[in-house]
Amino acid sequence: MDDAVDAELEVLAAIADGARVVALGEGAHFVAEFGAVRRRLVGLLAERCGFTVMAFEFGFAEAPALDRWLQGYGPDEDLTRMTGTANSGFLPKLPQPEQPPRLWECRPPAFKTVAKETFVLDSSNLLNGLAEHGYRSVCVGGVTYFSRETPLGSVLPDMFDEDHWRPEFCSAERDSTRHQVDQALEVAGKYNGRSLYLFVNVSATHVPHGHYLGDSRDTLVSQRAALA
Repeated sequence: MDDAVDAELEVLAAIADGARVVALGEGAHFVAEFGAVRRRLVGLLAERCGFTVMAFEFGFAEAPALDRWLQGYGPDEDLTRMTGTANSGFLPKLPQPEQPPRLWECRPPAFKTVAKETFVLDSSNLLNGLAEHGYRSVCVGGVTYFSRETPLGSVLPDMFDEDHWRPEFCSAERDSTRHQVDQALEVAGKYNGRSLYLFVNVSATHVPHGHYLGDSRDTLVSQRAALA
Protein backbone atom coordinates (compact mmCIF):
# COMPACT_ATOMS: atom_id res chain seq x y z
CA MET A 1 0.00 0.00 0.00
CA ASP A 2 1.16 3.52 -0.76
CA ASP A 3 1.65 5.33 2.57
CA ALA A 4 0.99 8.74 1.10
CA VAL A 5 -2.11 7.72 -0.84
CA ASP A 6 -3.67 5.78 2.04
CA ALA A 7 -2.81 8.10 4.90
CA GLU A 8 -6.46 9.14 5.16
CA LEU A 9 -7.39 5.52 5.90
CA GLU A 10 -5.16 5.31 8.98
CA VAL A 11 -8.04 6.43 11.20
CA LEU A 12 -9.77 3.16 10.31
CA ALA A 13 -6.84 1.19 11.69
CA ALA A 14 -7.53 2.71 15.10
CA ILE A 15 -11.25 1.92 14.81
CA ALA A 16 -10.49 -1.71 13.92
CA ASP A 17 -7.92 -2.10 16.70
CA GLY A 18 -8.90 -5.03 18.90
CA ALA A 19 -11.79 -6.11 16.64
CA ARG A 20 -12.10 -9.78 15.71
CA VAL A 21 -14.48 -9.20 12.80
CA VAL A 22 -14.63 -6.24 10.42
CA ALA A 23 -17.43 -6.10 7.85
CA LEU A 24 -17.00 -4.06 4.66
CA GLY A 25 -20.16 -3.15 2.77
CA GLU A 26 -21.03 -1.14 -0.31
CA GLY A 27 -23.87 1.15 -1.31
CA ALA A 28 -24.37 -0.45 -4.73
CA HIS A 29 -23.00 -3.23 -6.92
CA PHE A 30 -20.92 -2.70 -10.08
CA VAL A 31 -19.48 0.64 -8.95
CA ALA A 32 -15.75 0.65 -9.75
CA GLU A 33 -14.94 3.36 -7.22
CA PHE A 34 -16.43 1.30 -4.39
CA GLY A 35 -14.32 -1.66 -5.47
CA ALA A 36 -11.17 0.48 -5.53
CA VAL A 37 -11.78 1.77 -1.98
CA ARG A 38 -12.57 -1.72 -0.73
CA ARG A 39 -9.29 -2.97 -2.18
CA ARG A 40 -7.42 -0.31 -0.21
CA LEU A 41 -9.33 -1.18 2.96
CA VAL A 42 -8.56 -4.89 2.56
CA GLY A 43 -4.88 -4.03 2.18
CA LEU A 44 -5.01 -1.88 5.33
CA LEU A 45 -6.66 -4.63 7.37
CA ALA A 46 -4.20 -7.28 6.18
CA GLU A 47 -0.98 -5.27 6.30
CA ARG A 48 -1.53 -2.85 9.17
CA CYS A 49 -4.10 -4.53 11.40
CA GLY A 50 -2.94 -8.15 11.20
CA PHE A 51 -6.12 -9.74 9.86
CA THR A 52 -5.36 -13.15 8.34
CA VAL A 53 -8.82 -14.58 7.54
CA MET A 54 -11.06 -12.90 4.98
CA ALA A 55 -14.49 -13.94 3.69
CA PHE A 56 -15.99 -12.42 0.57
CA GLU A 57 -19.41 -12.62 -1.03
CA PHE A 58 -18.51 -12.97 -4.69
CA GLY A 59 -18.42 -15.42 -7.56
CA PHE A 60 -16.31 -18.44 -8.37
CA ALA A 61 -14.54 -16.63 -11.21
CA GLU A 62 -12.81 -14.16 -8.89
CA ALA A 63 -11.51 -16.72 -6.36
CA PRO A 64 -8.17 -17.58 -8.04
CA ALA A 65 -7.13 -13.91 -8.14
CA LEU A 66 -7.94 -13.45 -4.45
CA ASP A 67 -6.09 -16.64 -3.51
CA ARG A 68 -2.96 -15.56 -5.37
CA TRP A 69 -3.03 -12.17 -3.64
CA LEU A 70 -3.53 -13.68 -0.16
CA GLN A 71 -0.63 -16.08 -0.76
CA GLY A 72 1.61 -13.14 -1.64
CA TYR A 73 2.05 -14.04 -5.31
CA GLY A 74 -0.46 -11.79 -7.04
CA PRO A 75 -0.19 -8.03 -7.53
CA ASP A 76 -2.70 -5.60 -6.05
CA GLU A 77 -4.31 -5.41 -9.47
CA ASP A 78 -5.61 -8.93 -8.92
CA LEU A 79 -8.04 -7.55 -6.34
CA THR A 80 -9.54 -5.16 -8.84
CA ARG A 81 -10.80 -8.18 -10.78
CA MET A 82 -13.18 -8.97 -7.91
CA THR A 83 -15.44 -5.94 -8.41
CA GLY A 84 -18.56 -7.95 -9.10
CA THR A 85 -18.17 -9.90 -12.34
CA ALA A 86 -21.37 -11.79 -11.42
CA ASN A 87 -22.68 -14.74 -13.41
CA SER A 88 -23.66 -12.80 -16.51
CA GLY A 89 -21.37 -12.05 -19.39
CA PHE A 90 -21.61 -8.29 -18.84
CA LEU A 91 -18.41 -7.57 -16.96
CA PRO A 92 -17.57 -4.14 -15.44
CA LYS A 93 -14.46 -2.19 -16.35
CA LEU A 94 -12.03 -0.18 -14.25
CA PRO A 95 -12.04 3.64 -14.58
CA GLN A 96 -8.76 3.64 -16.53
CA PRO A 97 -7.65 3.29 -20.18
CA GLU A 98 -5.87 -0.06 -19.76
CA GLN A 99 -7.78 -3.01 -18.34
CA PRO A 100 -6.10 -5.99 -16.59
CA PRO A 101 -6.70 -9.44 -18.14
CA ARG A 102 -9.93 -11.02 -17.01
CA LEU A 103 -10.03 -14.55 -15.61
CA TRP A 104 -12.88 -15.43 -17.95
CA GLU A 105 -14.96 -13.81 -20.64
CA CYS A 106 -17.81 -14.74 -22.91
CA ARG A 107 -16.59 -14.80 -26.51
CA PRO A 108 -16.46 -11.22 -27.83
CA PRO A 109 -16.70 -10.02 -31.46
CA ALA A 110 -13.77 -10.92 -33.71
CA PHE A 111 -12.30 -7.41 -33.74
CA LYS A 112 -11.64 -7.50 -29.99
CA THR A 113 -8.34 -8.92 -28.72
CA VAL A 114 -8.58 -11.17 -25.66
CA ALA A 115 -5.56 -11.66 -23.37
CA LYS A 116 -3.99 -15.09 -23.49
CA GLU A 117 -4.57 -15.43 -19.73
CA THR A 118 -8.34 -15.13 -20.17
CA PHE A 119 -10.43 -18.30 -20.50
CA VAL A 120 -13.01 -17.68 -23.23
CA LEU A 121 -16.46 -19.23 -22.94
CA ASP A 122 -18.45 -19.65 -26.16
CA SER A 123 -21.71 -18.78 -24.41
CA SER A 124 -23.89 -15.89 -23.31
CA ASN A 125 -23.07 -16.22 -19.60
CA LEU A 126 -20.82 -18.01 -17.11
CA LEU A 127 -23.33 -20.70 -16.14
CA ASN A 128 -24.04 -21.82 -19.69
CA GLY A 129 -20.33 -21.75 -20.44
CA LEU A 130 -19.51 -23.96 -17.47
CA ALA A 131 -22.31 -26.34 -18.47
CA GLU A 132 -20.61 -26.82 -21.84
CA HIS A 133 -17.51 -27.93 -19.92
CA GLY A 134 -19.43 -30.51 -17.88
CA TYR A 135 -20.29 -28.46 -14.80
CA ARG A 136 -23.62 -28.61 -13.01
CA SER A 137 -24.66 -25.29 -11.52
CA VAL A 138 -26.54 -25.15 -8.22
CA CYS A 139 -27.52 -22.13 -6.15
CA VAL A 140 -28.50 -21.93 -2.49
CA GLY A 141 -30.49 -18.71 -2.30
CA GLY A 142 -30.74 -16.41 0.67
CA VAL A 143 -32.54 -13.16 -0.13
CA THR A 144 -36.05 -13.26 -1.55
CA TYR A 145 -34.78 -12.68 -5.09
CA PHE A 146 -34.26 -16.47 -5.04
CA SER A 147 -37.68 -17.39 -3.63
CA ARG A 148 -39.60 -18.31 -6.84
CA GLU A 149 -42.75 -17.07 -5.07
CA THR A 150 -42.88 -14.15 -7.49
CA PRO A 151 -41.92 -13.69 -11.17
CA LEU A 152 -38.95 -11.56 -10.09
CA GLY A 153 -37.86 -14.25 -7.63
CA SER A 154 -37.53 -16.76 -10.48
CA VAL A 155 -35.14 -14.77 -12.67
CA LEU A 156 -31.90 -15.67 -10.86
CA PRO A 157 -32.81 -19.30 -10.00
CA ASP A 158 -33.72 -19.93 -13.65
CA MET A 159 -30.07 -19.36 -14.58
CA PHE A 160 -29.00 -22.47 -12.63
CA ASP A 161 -29.52 -26.18 -13.27
CA GLU A 162 -30.80 -26.57 -9.72
CA ASP A 163 -31.83 -24.11 -7.03
CA HIS A 164 -32.72 -24.25 -3.35
CA TRP A 165 -34.49 -21.65 -1.22
CA ARG A 166 -36.51 -21.85 1.98
CA PRO A 167 -37.74 -19.09 4.34
CA GLU A 168 -35.20 -20.18 6.96
CA PHE A 169 -32.43 -19.20 4.51
CA CYS A 170 -33.43 -15.52 4.85
CA SER A 171 -31.56 -13.05 7.08
CA ALA A 172 -34.57 -12.73 9.37
CA GLU A 173 -33.78 -16.27 10.59
CA ARG A 174 -31.04 -16.16 13.23
CA ASP A 175 -29.51 -19.44 12.05
CA SER A 176 -29.87 -18.70 8.33
CA THR A 177 -26.19 -19.25 7.56
CA ARG A 178 -26.18 -22.63 9.29
CA HIS A 179 -29.24 -23.71 7.29
CA GLN A 180 -27.63 -22.53 4.06
CA VAL A 181 -24.34 -24.29 4.78
CA ASP A 182 -26.18 -27.51 5.65
CA GLN A 183 -27.95 -27.32 2.29
CA ALA A 184 -24.69 -26.56 0.47
CA LEU A 185 -22.98 -29.54 2.09
CA GLU A 186 -25.88 -31.77 1.09
CA VAL A 187 -25.57 -30.58 -2.51
CA ALA A 188 -21.80 -31.06 -2.51
CA GLY A 189 -22.22 -34.60 -1.20
CA LYS A 190 -24.88 -35.36 -3.81
CA TYR A 191 -22.53 -34.40 -6.64
CA ASN A 192 -19.31 -35.69 -5.11
CA GLY A 193 -16.89 -36.54 -7.90
CA ARG A 194 -18.63 -34.35 -10.47
CA SER A 195 -17.66 -30.86 -11.62
CA LEU A 196 -19.91 -28.53 -9.65
CA TYR A 197 -20.43 -24.76 -9.59
CA LEU A 198 -22.07 -24.10 -6.22
CA PHE A 199 -23.29 -20.56 -5.57
CA VAL A 200 -24.37 -19.57 -2.04
CA ASN A 201 -26.09 -16.22 -1.56
CA VAL A 202 -25.22 -15.66 2.13
CA SER A 203 -28.20 -13.78 3.51
CA ALA A 204 -26.52 -12.78 6.79
CA THR A 205 -24.62 -10.12 4.85
CA HIS A 206 -27.97 -8.36 4.26
CA VAL A 207 -30.54 -6.66 6.47
CA PRO A 208 -32.27 -7.28 8.78
CA HIS A 209 -29.68 -8.27 11.35
CA GLY A 210 -30.63 -6.29 14.46
CA HIS A 211 -32.32 -9.39 15.87
CA TYR A 212 -28.90 -10.97 16.42
CA LEU A 213 -28.63 -8.56 19.35
CA GLY A 214 -32.32 -8.52 20.26
CA ASP A 215 -32.76 -5.09 18.66
CA SER A 216 -35.16 -3.88 15.99
CA ARG A 217 -32.50 -1.58 14.50
CA ASP A 218 -29.78 -2.63 12.07
CA THR A 219 -26.38 -1.26 13.11
CA LEU A 220 -22.70 -1.91 12.45
CA VAL A 221 -22.58 -3.83 15.71
CA SER A 222 -25.50 -6.08 14.76
CA GLN A 223 -23.95 -6.69 11.33
CA ARG A 224 -20.79 -7.83 13.09
CA ALA A 225 -22.87 -10.16 15.27
CA ALA A 226 -24.60 -11.62 12.21
CA LEU A 227 -21.26 -12.47 10.60
CA ALA A 228 -19.53 -13.73 13.75
